[in-house]
Amino acid sequence: MKAASLQSVTRNQLSSWGTYTFEKDTFYMWQTGPLKVWLIRSGLEWKIAHQLVEDEDLAKHEWQRLEQAPSEASWQRWAFSNPHDQVLFEPVMPDRPLIVKTLTPTQIPPGMEAAFYVNIPLWAAVKAGRESNWVNLTSMSSVILSDTWFGNNSEGEFCYALKTKAVRDAKDVSPQPHRALCPILIVNKANTTLPLQKICIRAKYLNTYVDNEHLWTNRISVTFLGKGLPSKVNYEHTPPAELENPELVSKATERYESGFFKTLGQSFIDLF
Repeated sequence: MKAASLQSVTRNQLSSWGTYTFEKDTFYMWQTGPLKVWLIRSGLEWKIAHQLVEDEDLAKHEWQRLEQAPSEASWQRWAFSNPHDQVLFEPVMPDRPLIVKTLTPTQIPPGMEAAFYVNIPLWAAVKAGRESNWVNLTSMSSVILSDTWFGNNSEGEFCYALKTKAVRDAKDVSPQPHRALCPILIVNKANTTLPLQKICIRAKYLNTYVDNEHLWTNRISVTFLGKGLPSKVNYEHTPPAELENPELVSKATERYESGFFKTLGQSFIDLF
């Protein structure tokens, strides 16, 4: 599958994501969702600052030239040996696992399965250069994320807790250019009912695709075999089957190899 041209989909499905050319000694502001990014290029030096808007409902998606530097900006500096004049804003996955709750506590009877959809907030990777010769500068979350702990007192790791909930129907999620919809299928092959409240998603195994008005990820499937037993987990390497005309936007940072992994209790599925 060929990768989508971010330039070609900027005006519709991906809103402000894509490549921009900008003049030196001029301030610019890029925004997707609650994330604002300011840039200025002076010869062989770039300065970048960013800020998150508190109210996501008031967020915009745009690129604009500014008359002067924003007073609230806290700048970081990058030095180059070549005068790059293009910047690429690329949607990528968060840098930690994600913990999401179901919209309501869900019971999955023995032999049954349930599909869920999680609207994952994307990070913005900022790159300088031209066409295929890009230099990675920095990346930042498009929303404010809360820290949480996944595991027990002796073993675990830091994750992000999502404010959005896992829903049962993709139609219940409105398309947002700074979020990607992740489909999850959970199959209960145990002889007891599976009570499900929270899910841990390993975002490093997720690709990002564009299809019509939505950004999507590859599907995750987990087969629960019983309390105390490892579950069979798979992060698919292809777009979800329900997509009509998917194009790859960004690749996962790691390729997943399916296998069996532990779960932490019946109500907390670890999609490792």
